[in-house]
Parts: sequence; structure tokens; C-alpha cells
Amino acid sequence: MKLIRFVFIVFLLLTLNVDAQIEQLEIKAVLKADTILIGDRVEFAIIANGKGNFSVSLPVLADTLPGGIYIIGKPIIDSTIKDNTRSYSFKLPVTAFSPGNVSVSKFPVLVKHGGRVDTTWITTDSLFVKLVPRDTTLKDIKDIKPPIKEPIRFSEVAPWAGLGLLFAAIIVLLVMYLRSRKQNKPFLNIFKPKEPAHVVALRELMLL
Repeated sequence: MKLIRFVFIVFLLLTLNVDAQIEQLEIKAVLKADTILIGDRVEFAIIANGKGNFSVSLPVLADTLPGGIYIIGKPIIDSTIKDNTRSYSFKLPVTAFSPGNVSVSKFPVLVKHGGRVDTTWITTDSLFVKLVPRDTTLKDIKDIKPPIKEPIRFSEVAPWAGLGLLFAAIIVLLVMYLRSRKQNKPFLNIFKPKEPAHVVALRELMLL
């Protein structure tokens, strides 16, 4: 989005009971856009020019400026002195995260001269913050579909079913074995004790 550049100038002829050390001190508050998308970066600059022995500085900055604007980077500070004319420049990258009109209101600028520090307050024009427009080329967003249900195959169930049957058979055999031990009976026919030899011989003779 092409940002519309504009300069909102606050022209201040300071009447701070200054002495002859400052002549025609001019402070400009500059925003380089009047409309941005939410979260877009825009530069907020403060420029001070004047003649005499003075200095301009900013107070300790928090992460936000008065008016709902957020600082998103370190300020760039520059100063020049030429033929008794002093210039100070402060550039801050800022943004806003709330849609609607926002502005920097009553931002303090410190002016030091003659062993004293005076404060002047600057206010910018409003900045309109827009939401990101919806992409009309995209189709309507639909709900996420649940996973496709596939039938359970016998090959997937067979191993688990076999393990279950084996476990059940082991339980049944264990119960039968404990019961036979308790009743002092043989456990299944394969474990039936052999008859004595003389009993087998008598039975065979009776069959002749």
C-alpha cells in the first residue's frame, strides 16, 4: 500500500522565559503517513532548529507513546551546529495495533538552555489505522472436515483377536489345573497316572 505522505508541523515560538541565548526556536512534529494498515511501520520525527546556546533531548522512552502508538525500534538521533544555528533530529519507528484514529498527544520535548531545562509539549495530527482487507480472490473459509472413516479390516483385527483368545485359553487352563490340584484329581487325561502292571495283567487274563 502506498502511504500518503504528509507533514504536520507544530510551529512553536517558545515563550519559556528564555533569555537571549535562544532565538526563534522552531520544533516540528512529523508523521510520514496519514493512513496505514494495522501493524505497518511509520516514522515519527521531531526536528528542532534555533540560534543560540541550547540543546534538545527526549525523555526516557517507554514502549508506547501517548495516544496509543507503539515504538518498534531504536530512535535515530542527529544534531548539527553551523553558524550559531543548531539543529536536532529524532526519528522513531512506530506503529499502531488498534483500528481507527490515533495520534501522538502531549509528547514532551526537553530544551536545555542557560543551566535550566524547560519542557514543551507536541501533538500530531491523527493517524488512521485500517484493518487488513480480506483477499477477495480466496474462496470462503470452511470448517475443517473430520478425518475420513475407513472400515476396519480383518487383517488388522486378527492379531489382536488371536492374542485375546490365547490369553483366555491360558486363564481357563490355569483355573482347571488349580481345581484339579485342590481335588487331588489328574489334570486332563494326558496327565492321568499309569495303572500298575499287575492290574493290567489281571484285566488281560479276564478277557481271555
